[in-house]
Amino acid sequence: IVSRDDELVHACNLLLAPAQRPTPQQCLTADAGRLARQDGGVLEMDEARFADLVEQALEDIPDALRSLMDNVAIFVEDRGEDPDLLGVYEGIPLTERHDYGGLAMPDSIVIYRLPILEMCETADDVVEEVLVTVVHEIAHHFGIDDDRLHELGWD
Repeated sequence: IVSRDDELVHACNLLLAPAQRPTPQQCLTADAGRLARQDGGVLEMDEARFADLVEQALEDIPDALRSLMDNVAIFVEDRGEDPDLLGVYEGIPLTERHDYGGLAMPDSIVIYRLPILEMCETADDVVEEVLVTVVHEIAHHFGIDDDRLHELGWD
């Protein structure tokens, strides 16, 4: 018999395994490679294209892990209260949900577009950073803290 905790551990191992990380070339479509630079050298990508990259990052997560995600909504916004924050998870991690109940508001993951574009030099960098940020925030949904993510190279 496999417990839900065993499933979570297995799924998290799939998520965080470096060999599972797709390359930017696997994620990047031709139109993403044509990013323009704004004055000041910041990459420019519209909200819809950036949301497509977030969606692609979600699709690249192993099915075994996606099937265990529970009651979480994912959003893209331009910027959070902390202007340098790339993403944020707000909610109750799956490892802490004991009497969670069926009527609870969904957890949320927000990926911030502008800080990611500001830190990246190329379209490949954007694809990689979106993937890393999405995986990082989903890992929090599974109860994995920043220290462990740092140890595994997902920061």
